[in-house]
Amino acid sequence: MFVTYTLIGLALLFLFLLFVGRNKPPKGKSHPGYAESRDRVYWWRLIYKQKENQDTNQDWKD
Repeated sequence: MFVTYTLIGLALLFLFLLFVGRNKPPKGKSHPGYAESRDRVYWWRLIYKQKENQDTNQDWKD
């Protein structure tokens, strides 16, 4: 059982590192997927901040 969990953990760690490494551009030039992933992060942050603002700024509804 412990071996199974260890293997699953290592696989998830590998996938995570692969995903993080893919988002970094190589030195000197950026590969095609880099801008796309950067935009995705940007939009996620924008949406998250909007949700955060909706949660905190509810004075105008009263």
